[in-house]
Amino acid sequence: MGRVESLRTEYKYKNTEIGKIPVDWDVVKIEDTCQDFASLICKDKVYNWFIFYRIKYMRKEIERLGSGSTFNEVSKKIIRGLKIPIPPLPEQKKIAEILISVDEAINRKQEIIEKTNILKKGLMQELLTRGIGHKKFKKTEIGEIPMDWEVVKLEDCAAQQKYSFVDGLFGSNLKSIHYVDEGIPVIQSQFIISGKFRDVATFYITAQKTREPKRSRVLPGDIVIAKIGMNYGASATVPENYPEAVLSGNTMKITPNDNRVVTRFLQYLLHYLRMSKAFDQIVSTTAQPAITLKGLKNLKIPLPVIKEQKKIVEILTSVDEEIEKEMAHKERLENIKKGLMQALLTGEIRVKI
Repeated sequence: MGRVESLRTEYKYKNTEIGKIPVDWDVVKIEDTCQDFASLICKDKVYNWFIFYRIKYMRKEIERLGSGSTFNEVSKKIIRGLKIPIPPLPEQKKIAEILISVDEAINRKQEIIEKTNILKKGLMQELLTRGIGHKKFKKTEIGEIPMDWEVVKLEDCAAQQKYSFVDGLFGSNLKSIHYVDEGIPVIQSQFIISGKFRDVATFYITAQKTREPKRSRVLPGDIVIAKIGMNYGASATVPENYPEAVLSGNTMKITPNDNRVVTRFLQYLLHYLRMSKAFDQIVSTTAQPAITLKGLKNLKIPLPVIKEQKKIVEILTSVDEEIEKEMAHKERLENIKKGLMQALLTGEIRVKI
């Protein structure tokens, strides 16, 4: 990604109206860098990719200058008048070369993530409907499945205890007057927008209030499901280290029956059912789409024996781990890029020409 060398202690800087910059850099208006501002056709001594990254770096500053009632808009006049630091042309090209190389690495990681996600979808469809190594299949009301699999209602996968498959508290039971600054988190549908459990708690209730609605209590290992809105059917497993919580009116939960189903298998199956639009048959549409608790309980699903469930989970988990590894690498590259843009586009760090 190019060789970058810090010259902070060796190189001289000067103070300008836009801050301290290297002595051999200039301060110019954006309009002075271009022959045609509308399409940003750069002049001979300005490298187009350097200007591209410089404007990208200034995005938040430009957004703050915007105005408008419906859409935030920045006038051409304002952008033309913005002043930016410009290094000599060879340094512009080297800076752009470094940032382009990082972008290319980020794009390669994104391509790997997308291809692995496609692989995962194909594996889910195969493993969750046809299993592993089966030769004999049978026709059922939900389609063809392996001979030794069962067709069960989703509620048959819930623990054999009270309140193992319930929805959340309605407005009459949980009002804004019950919310406090800290306490027991109230789980809402935005906890599971990404298909994974995200702790984005903004509403809490007291422990005393939690004792009243025992029915909607949530514990680690429970699977929570979005009930209402465009996110309906999205699900996530509450992590082991999460505290006791309570469901809001736009969520539901299943406490899995460990003797019947592996929690992670059920999580994968719920994700596949949403992906394959199986939840559409139990959605009621009024002001916004919503899954009914009764409909979800009665939804019929294919269920292999525990041993095969574990094997399926092992395969899909390995793919998930690969996706997470690539996403973490991509995030590291994005952080590197942010740091490089800050350092290189301001002259804080100089490149070796």
